[in-house]
Amino acid sequence: MTTILDEIVAYKKTEIANRKQQRSPAETLALAQAAPATRGFATALTRTAATEAAIIAEVKRGSPSLGLLFPGLDAAEQASRYENGGAAALSVLTDEHFFYGADADFAVVREQVKLPMLRKDFIIDSYQLYESRALGADCVLLILAILSDSQARELSQLAQELGMDVLAETHTAEEIDRAVANVEFDLLGINNRNLKTFSTNQEITFELSKLAPEGTAIVAESGLKQPADIAEFTKVGIRRFLIGETFVRAADTIGTVRAFVDAG
Repeated sequence: MTTILDEIVAYKKTEIANRKQQRSPAETLALAQAAPATRGFATALTRTAATEAAIIAEVKRGSPSLGLLFPGLDAAEQASRYENGGAAALSVLTDEHFFYGADADFAVVREQVKLPMLRKDFIIDSYQLYESRALGADCVLLILAILSDSQARELSQLAQELGMDVLAETHTAEEIDRAVANVEFDLLGINNRNLKTFSTNQEITFELSKLAPEGTAIVAESGLKQPADIAEFTKVGIRRFLIGETFVRAADTIGTVRAFVDAG
């Protein structure tokens, strides 16, 4: 049975082919090589995690399961609130068709906020890495569920050659093993969201984190609703978190981010 993830990957293949027609890989690589230096995404998280929860706050307009969350979202203004709330880094969704994002969101946030930034998209092709660095990305997401071992290895190596950190996202014990064996990652993400059903369960991170090699910089992702969730994760040594929906829905964004940061 076809899942949402299957649909996203199929659409991405067409989208990438169209983008290559608009701007060649060589041109995009040249832009990537000319981009300003990266800001040290993983380093910023490690520095913050030493004293408080290291929050990657996500600029997120919506998702396939939730629809459009915030039609009038000002990406730069939202990112500035995250920065003022104490977030260690930012994630900006750039997928337009399924998540209502845009490269323009990333670009405007990059101009106005000083925090290191993750380009959040469904990366399956080296061209997207060129695009990411050209946009100014400091880190990229590689989702093991949509990549073969060889793809994950090659894309992670290329990302690092371009100067970007790699957040390898996993959902199962098998994907943890694959990431450790094949991916040159700086951060190991464990997503509490089932990408086939889009339901969330925090126990996924608690259980899978036990399988990661000692010293791995783990990022808990999805389904984090309240500061108490952060406090529970810190008890088992997890101090890095990616949070989107909770912050986008918050009436007091700055205060909400601060409460999550302080919970660590």
